[in-house]
Amino acid sequence: MKSESNIEAKNLGTIEQKLGEIKPMLSCEELAIMRNLPALVSDLDSMDIIDHLTATTPPLITPTDYESIIATSQREGRRAGVRCLIACLLRRSEIQKVFRSFLNILKEDYGHLFDLLDKTYESLKNKNNYESDYGALNKISFCSSSVLEAENPVTVTTPCQSISKDVDHSKMFLKGLGVSENGNYSTN
Repeated sequence: MKSESNIEAKNLGTIEQKLGEIKPMLSCEELAIMRNLPALVSDLDSMDIIDHLTATTPPLITPTDYESIIATSQREGRRAGVRCLIACLLRRSEIQKVFRSFLNILKEDYGHLFDLLDKTYESLKNKNNYESDYGALNKISFCSSSVLEAENPVTVTTPCQSISKDVDHSKMFLKGLGVSENGNYSTN
């Protein structure tokens, strides 16, 4: 009897450990943006494209996002403004449409960023299709084709309202990609 409860406890511990290792699935669009975040932060100026983001139909950012991006850029600098902009875009529910519109906006004045994001996206998409075609990862897709929505979108805090939340959000995504806090890829 005692050995059965030890086995059950051991199995439960193993299950909990496995569940702790499960990472949230990101779409190919989200992965493409996150993998190129350093280049976006380095080269993009959110003030150059912010008006284009509101001129799309439907707008890629809300009026609150617009104000937050401008305030963050003025208060914290250009790089923080770009991080805020990216956080606002990643928060949108229709990431596939948002991503395509964002790429079209970048194409005009930031062709090198357009090329970088488009190439990364196509690579991720092709890798996902290749793995599905050959059954390499039938049970686990490389990137998700669907986006999970927030349980209660009314209570979602705008990431742009707090730089610390934006930084934490970026760190979470980068950790999910295997990048340590010092910028190196982990070997785990």
